[in-house]
Amino acid sequence: MIVSIPGGRTRSRAAVTRVAAARGPAAAQAGDQPRAAMRFALRAATTASVTVVLAALLVGVLAPQLWAAAPWLVFGVGLVLGVPHGALDHLVPWWTSARTRPRRAMAAMMAGYLTLAVLAFTVARAWPAPALAGFLLVSLLHFGAGEAAIDSLRRRRPDRPHPALRAATVLAFGATTVVIPMAARPDVANPVLQAFAPSTGALLAAGWQPACLVAVTVLDLVVAVLLAGTGRLGAAGELLLLAALFLLVPPLPAFAVYFGAWHGLRHLARLAATDPANAADLAGGRLLRPVRRLAVHAAAPTLAVTAALAAIWAVPGLADHVARGAVSAGLAVVFALTVPHLLVVAVLDRRQLRVPAPVDSHRTRH
Repeated sequence: MIVSIPGGRTRSRAAVTRVAAARGPAAAQAGDQPRAAMRFALRAATTASVTVVLAALLVGVLAPQLWAAAPWLVFGVGLVLGVPHGALDHLVPWWTSARTRPRRAMAAMMAGYLTLAVLAFTVARAWPAPALAGFLLVSLLHFGAGEAAIDSLRRRRPDRPHPALRAATVLAFGATTVVIPMAARPDVANPVLQAFAPSTGALLAAGWQPACLVAVTVLDLVVAVLLAGTGRLGAAGELLLLAALFLLVPPLPAFAVYFGAWHGLRHLARLAATDPANAADLAGGRLLRPVRRLAVHAAAPTLAVTAALAAIWAVPGLADHVARGAVSAGLAVVFALTVPHLLVVAVLDRRQLRVPAPVDSHRTRH
């Protein structure tokens, strides 16, 4: 039997078999190492995040007064823990390609990122009501797409489910994290949203929250059943777990737990596995050096946010003033940073979730 190979040359199947036998183990190992690293990192992060959410739910059920004691402090801690996952955006394009990181290209990347953030901040301050709607929609899509991506990447072979199921998954996870906090506790959420966009007061007081809460709860149940039916039991259970978190824990602590110990932690694990320098360690089940590398890369922005929050809490009465008076500017900053971060993560998804088409074996002729 003769096998046709690219370039018009032919080899016997025996020759092809000998070449494959010689190259196969090394090539397979090189290809499998990044996948093994990604699975190990995401499974470790999954275990940690699920444990933290279960603990938060336990506190919410057995000692809810603990969450009510200092909700803004808990929110600040969650914010600090979540900052590193966006502080590494400037490295993603180089981690996902074979290119080096020349200073000029890195500076151009940072300039573009900051320019987009400044434009988004300007829009948020000039047109707060449309910006609020955009912020909520962008957040919903970002959080939902993040959960869908993590579920695909931690499988043995990264895959993309049916487009309709993926869209439903993104919508369900996103609505759970964005809509349920607003709909379940409007007494807490409405003042924060009105501080950002005062003109939305009438809309927020219109009484639509109960209907939205029921709709999202039904959506979660339906999507969880669909996910379980396609073998995605982990994603189904996590969707219901997050729904319970946002239903049973006050909005600020719930979002702090989600942002810092779930969304941020899992994205950090994904970034650790994306960095080629960590592939061997993570594939071998070693976490120390990858964690150290991430800490070095994210140290400066994380320390800056921590110092700012510490200064706010150190001044008597300033924390309450900031919570009430600077919410608008704070949310505008979050919105501004979310826009370029969303684009970076979209590029990351496009590159990492690419499922290669089945390779047609070399044409054969007898």
